[in-house]
Amino acid sequence: TMQAKGVVQTPPFIIKQIGESVASEISCSHSITGYDNILWYKQDKHKALKLLGYLNLNYPYIENDVKEKISFSGDGRQQSGLNISNLLLNDSAVYFCAARILSDKKPSEHLFHQVTF
Repeated sequence: TMQAKGVVQTPPFIIKQIGESVASEISCSHSITGYDNILWYKQDKHKALKLLGYLNLNYPYIENDVKEKISFSGDGRQQSGLNISNLLLNDSAVYFCAARILSDKKPSEHLFHQVTF
């Protein structure tokens, strides 16, 4: 379990076989008052960080190119699970979560808390 400024992510790693799925086994939770979004990122072997999407309250927003592969459960105010279907080799990666407050502030004023596992 990794923790950074009130954001907790579990588990440290998962081992799966090709064709299996991850069903909310990757979990991100936070206890930051007022924060209502949980964002999910994927870091591949080239270390590039890709936004998968985010959970605004209990409404998921998923990037178009991963809509068939990824889904989120939970509520951005507290906890989110990451679901990945039909696992392929290129799904092997480090998955990060972050918490933020989505408001009418300028983007530069958003605070991000990230953890890795």
